[in-house]
Amino acid sequence: MKLTAKIIALFLAAAVLLVAASGYFSMQRDLALFQDEMARRHGELAKYTTLNFWTMLALTRPNGVQFREKNQQLVRVRWVYSAGTDEMQLPQPYASSDSLVGIKTGEPRSLPVDMDDGSQRFCTYYAFGYSNADNWLLEVSEAFTRRDAYTQGTILHTLYVLAALGMLAVLTVALVGMRVVGQPLDALLAKTQRAAEGDLSGPLHLSGSDELSQLAESLNHMCDSLRASQQQTFQEAERRTAAVEQLRHADRLKTVGRLGAGIAHELGTPLNVVAGRAALIAEGRLRDEDVKSSAETIRSEARRMTKLIEGLLNFARRKPSKREQCHVGDIIKNTIPLLDSFAKKRSATITAEIPEQINDKCAADCGQLQQVISNLVMNAILSKEQGADVRISLANQQASDPSSPDPLPPSETLAITVSDDGDGIPDADLGHVFEPFFTTRDTGEGTGLGLSIVHGIVADHGGWIDVSSEVGVGSRFTVFLPQQT
Repeated sequence: MKLTAKIIALFLAAAVLLVAASGYFSMQRDLALFQDEMARRHGELAKYTTLNFWTMLALTRPNGVQFREKNQQLVRVRWVYSAGTDEMQLPQPYASSDSLVGIKTGEPRSLPVDMDDGSQRFCTYYAFGYSNADNWLLEVSEAFTRRDAYTQGTILHTLYVLAALGMLAVLTVALVGMRVVGQPLDALLAKTQRAAEGDLSGPLHLSGSDELSQLAESLNHMCDSLRASQQQTFQEAERRTAAVEQLRHADRLKTVGRLGAGIAHELGTPLNVVAGRAALIAEGRLRDEDVKSSAETIRSEARRMTKLIEGLLNFARRKPSKREQCHVGDIIKNTIPLLDSFAKKRSATITAEIPEQINDKCAADCGQLQQVISNLVMNAILSKEQGADVRISLANQQASDPSSPDPLPPSETLAITVSDDGDGIPDADLGHVFEPFFTTRDTGEGTGLGLSIVHGIVADHGGWIDVSSEVGVGSRFTVFLPQQT
């Protein structure tokens, strides 16, 4: 409706200007004709009065003679003296002397004159050239009553026309504009708002074959194309998500494979203890109190093995992604026992520094965070041939992602730092460590996917990773995760 009103307003403004201009020029033309007609009648009246002696004599009076025409208009006729000494003591003309200079016989002069009371009169002056009366003029005058009435009528007529145009414009906006333009535009606006909110269904059909109908069809075609593209994008995203999840699961299985030998060694010791104590019990060589003690030992070692195997199975098990409240400190504590055997095999040590009063809550997939920590610790263990010193620390920090195109103010984050004293990463390779299939190890020792998977998991959780390394000194990987308050 706003657009319709603007269009109608433009046409109305143009129409008003045209009507006003037409009324003005028409009134000016008619006023000129009106004055010509008055001058013609004045001439006839002057001719009549000058032919009558008694009338001529009466014209010498100060107020002259007044004639009432058929239209009830009063016309005053009198002799006036224009200049010099007047023995007859004739009245002065209404017009100024300067405006009457040069009047000749047979050449009347007509002009409007402003009166002292603010009114106007139309005066016509005639020179007759009588002997001894060169400065005598016959003045025929009348008020502009009819002209003013005509002007007022013309103005009122123009105003009536303009008012009618305004009413017609309002009716056009209210009726024609609403149906022809307003309703289709409202429907198009509602369709675009639904599309902006993601609702691409419900095609819009407008009657007719005008531009608005064509716009509706184009909008329907655009929504159909967007819906098809959206569906294709959704399917592609599902395929990529499935591929990423499969890749992450494969990475977990690879880690389990690396830990297999160490886990077998870890299980060997408690199994030997269980077998030995069970043999003593079976042979009956123990006293009653020793039997009870051996049974407790067997149960303790069984629990230890069960916990170790459950941890390994939970790590390797393929589970759907699920965000929940995680205590990252507990995840670190549960991950270290899984990696101890692998670390011992390479004479490495793992130390965790988790403050007691730290807020380690984080909304995340706990299994994926365990995979992040295990991959970073595994890389730290492999940072040199033997004897790597791996440290894991946890802290609350105010930080913001330095790689973000739109830097945000620092916010509360949970920082997980894994550092080592290994060989370090050259500066030329530091910018490529998160690229898929990039590895600095020998062929067969790594796939180059571990850190890429870590980077993907952290990014999915709204975090980022900061890396610093110095050749011959070691590396430090810090994972920043949004802090749950």
